[in-house]
Amino acid sequence: MNEKKKTLKDQAKKIADDLETLVFDDFSDEVDNTDGLPPIKPVEDNDYDKIKNSVKTKADKAIDNLLRFYLSADIIENEKYIKIKSEIDKMTLSSLMFQLEAGERALVTLLKTIDSGELQPRMFEVLSTLQKSMLDIIKSQTLYLIAAEESTKKLSRDLEIYQEKMLEAKPETKQIGHVHRGAKDLMKGIQGDFVEVEENNDDEE
Repeated sequence: MNEKKKTLKDQAKKIADDLETLVFDDFSDEVDNTDGLPPIKPVEDNDYDKIKNSVKTKADKAIDNLLRFYLSADIIENEKYIKIKSEIDKMTLSSLMFQLEAGERALVTLLKTIDSGELQPRMFEVLSTLQKSMLDIIKSQTLYLIAAEESTKKLSRDLEIYQEKMLEAKPETKQIGHVHRGAKDLMKGIQGDFVEVEENNDDEE
C-alpha cells in the first residue's frame, strides 16, 4: 500500500515538474523534443489592420486605373453614378483581396503545423477544404474584375451614344439647304450662296 502511494506521489511530482518546465521555460527557440512531442513554435503575430489597408490601396488603384482607361476624367469626377459605382467596386474587390490574403496566411500556418508533426487525418481534411476555398476566392476575384471591366466598357459606349443624341437634339442654323455650326461657317455659307445666285443670273443672261 505504501509502495503504491509512493508510486502515485512520484508520478504527481513528475507531472508537476513537466508543467513547470512548460510554463517557465524560454520559448524563444523551439522546445526540445525530449518526450516525443512535436516542437512548440511561437505564434506569428499578424497585423490584419495593416493587411486590410494594404489590399484596400491595391483595390483602389485597380478600379481607378480601370475607370481612367475607358472614361474621361471629367465624367469620372462629375457623374455621381460613376462615383457611387466605383466606391462599391473598390469595397467589393478589397474584401475579396483580403479574404485571399488571409486564406494564404492560414494555409501557410496549417502547412507549418503539419510539418511540425501534427499528422492527424483531420488536419489534412482541413487543408483540403482550405485549398478549395482559396481556389473559389481566386475564381471569384478574377470574374469580378472581368465583370467590372465589361460594365465600365458598356458605360463608356452608353455615354457616347447619349452625347451624340444630345448634339443631334440641339437647334441648328439652316441656310439654303445647308447646316451651319458657328458664326464663321455661317458667313462662309452665305457668301457661297451669293456666288451661286450670281452665277445663275449670268447663265440666264
